[in-house]
Amino acid sequence: MGKGAGFEREFCKELSLWWTEGRRNDIFWRTAGSGARATARFKKGQRTADSYGDVKAEHEIGKPLTNYCVFSLKRGYTGKKQNMKLRWANILDIIDTPDRIKTKPAIVQWWDEIEWTLGKAFREHAFLVFKRDRKEKLISMAPSTFNYLERLNSYYNGPTVLVSTKAVCIITMPLESFFNWCQPESLGRKKRIIRRRKK
Repeated sequence: MGKGAGFEREFCKELSLWWTEGRRNDIFWRTAGSGARATARFKKGQRTADSYGDVKAEHEIGKPLTNYCVFSLKRGYTGKKQNMKLRWANILDIIDTPDRIKTKPAIVQWWDEIEWTLGKAFREHAFLVFKRDRKEKLISMAPSTFNYLERLNSYYNGPTVLVSTKAVCIITMPLESFFNWCQPESLGRKKRIIRRRKK
């Protein structure tokens, strides 16, 4: 629990710095209960403002992002301590696991969850951010989101992995590469207006 919470706090600071071009690290923070309140209220037919997924805007300037996107954060899952209902998998496991195996690879289950949340939150785009132990942070998105961002940003020529099966279709890249490539304006941030000082 502590490891996951620490990862969420770290990501929210990184996201804040990216959104503000290094000016502030407190724009986004963890959603209480990882969006559990929004899920519970949805079951009662009620919507909950800015409480979907694992990231919420703590400041008004971050609302355009969380009103437009859903973030799901996952940490750990090396496979050493396997949960019978959640099995981490590499690319080959995702492709060659027989249909008769009921336990889905973790990334497939995570993407199922985030797509469910995306539909209930009425957001345009979803991002899955995860980090295995002793590995770098990665971010996954639907091909439609990647294509949308590539139209608005420069051509992306960094490392990517495309997984396309009947269970899941996502593009994954290093989180650092994503931050270097994607401009906040392409996900709803208003362009900064630089006011000239009066002489």
